[in-house]
Amino acid sequence: MDFLKGALKTVDEFSKVVDALQQNNTPCSVCSLSRVHKANVIDTLPECFSERALVVVSDEGEAQKVYEDLLTLGANAKIFPARDLSFRKVDGVSREAEQERIGVLCSILNQDFDVIIAPIDAIMTRTVPVNTLKNLVTTLETSMTIDLKELVSLLTFSGYNRVEIIESAGQFSVRGGIVDVFVPGQENPYRIEFWGDEIDTISTFDIETQRSNEQCEEIFICPAREVLFENADEFAEKIKAFADRLTKKHLVAKENIYADAEQLQGGLVLSNIDKYLNICYETRQTLFDYFGDGVVFVYEPQKIKERIR
Repeated sequence: MDFLKGALKTVDEFSKVVDALQQNNTPCSVCSLSRVHKANVIDTLPECFSERALVVVSDEGEAQKVYEDLLTLGANAKIFPARDLSFRKVDGVSREAEQERIGVLCSILNQDFDVIIAPIDAIMTRTVPVNTLKNLVTTLETSMTIDLKELVSLLTFSGYNRVEIIESAGQFSVRGGIVDVFVPGQENPYRIEFWGDEIDTISTFDIETQRSNEQCEEIFICPAREVLFENADEFAEKIKAFADRLTKKHLVAKENIYADAEQLQGGLVLSNIDKYLNICYETRQTLFDYFGDGVVFVYEPQKIKERIR
């Protein structure tokens, strides 16, 4: 679709927008464009500055439309979805949106994107701080020595669910000396085969046939949830310290928090871990902290204002 970019760059009004951005005359408003022309501007403008783009939209439906338009133009676009926070202990909490968010954040860290599209809800929701996520991304290589139990413990505390057979992202399984893991943001899961404590081979595999596909020399294991801690015992002590500050009238809450702490120390994963977001991270960060420099598009500003309201 380079011919569309070339055609747009010959339009006088587009040149004026480029000039405005070069002189830091922002925000700059572009009006009266059809949907396809908006996509062309989003795809072309960042290229003029050798930058990437962030598109802020009002909701998930709008995000999907922009995503499809940019995909048609050949852009490497990704949606950063909103998610529901889970504050109560319930069975079967869906982590799909959360895992998609983590996958997108890892793509940003790896600079593997052209455009990120995010509903305003998703941007306003706090997420794992940049440095914390960087520290919790683990690199695995063939011929590397790592205890299988250590890897299982790492995956558990990174939010992965242990299952018999992998079906979706955020899951892992263990069969003898073979660990299957589906990392958020990846098209296919990985199969890691051990020879003792040494990684013998790493490959992707097909979920339907369970057959191995492409061999990998190196892979990156990113977390599967946004509320993360490097040490379960230390985090349990943190939430106990918070509980100790509660008054007698919050006795039930105090007991519940202590019960959660004991679960963590017992090696279990909390389904209501979101309620400890403030305790887990002192730094408050959102998608903007990951995006850094680039061109930010506010798509239909009035709709976004209404959504925020």
